[in-house]
Amino acid sequence: MWHLEKMNCLPLTKRLANTFATMNPCPNDRPLSERRVRIYRSIVERGEFRSCTWAWVSKCAETGEEFRVNGKHTSTLFSQMETLPKITITVERYTCDTVADVVRLYSTFDSGSATRTTCDINRSFAAINPDLSVLPSRVINLCASGIAYFTWRTAYGQIPAGERAEKLLDHVPFCLWVSEVLTSGRSEDRKILARGPVVAAMHATYQKSQKDSRIFWEAVRDETGEKPDLPDRRLAKWLRVMSVQSGQGGRKPGSRMAQPKEFYVKCLHAWNAFRNGETTDLKYYREAKLPVAR
Repeated sequence: MWHLEKMNCLPLTKRLANTFATMNPCPNDRPLSERRVRIYRSIVERGEFRSCTWAWVSKCAETGEEFRVNGKHTSTLFSQMETLPKITITVERYTCDTVADVVRLYSTFDSGSATRTTCDINRSFAAINPDLSVLPSRVINLCASGIAYFTWRTAYGQIPAGERAEKLLDHVPFCLWVSEVLTSGRSEDRKILARGPVVAAMHATYQKSQKDSRIFWEAVRDETGEKPDLPDRRLAKWLRVMSVQSGQGGRKPGSRMAQPKEFYVKCLHAWNAFRNGETTDLKYYREAKLPVAR
């Protein structure tokens, strides 16, 4: 178990930043991302950094050690800056029984504490790239969600928002293509693609063939396949009557619901059939492994 011992709102100082920047990290803490530090610096310089939470375990009963469980990137940034913004840091102090408790506590924190919402985080990271900065927020959020689902599969929701948003900068051409697909054609047609797991499948296919991805997904969007039993037509008809159980994307009154995994699997079944010149009935088995885009 972990126990919150104390919570303080403290003015940001160099001493406080240095303390957290050099503190013993949680055992499973990911390596410092210098790029993310630069991104947070740009947010500070634009005057858009609101506040953040830094947290530490003052004592783990099992080992007697202390650990930092939140605040690595922002404390590192502020420890490097000569002039600090006038902001308040929320500092949380915990105790834990075991190292496993430390790890579980660490997993509850999200880098979203640096800004107000996940959308704000995505937009802040996208603003670093001139091409991404002009895309609609809806597209940026869908791309961040889709790339994260593809990268971490069904565990993507456990990844901190800042780490998910950072992936946008690694896949700029894909994001621009998604924006093109989702802003062309009729609104009621492109809406069926505007779901995180569908964009994840788009990302998987885009990595295999950009040319075929454009052909396939535009055919799904516009339902232009010559025959009703073609994979793109079957997928389009399924998407038009389904909603993602964890969200509202493309939802219509009377629509049925399915888990994100089912959306992702059926999209890839249709893609693989399209690439092989075959038909598919889009079978889905909940316990089966995720298919690979071919």
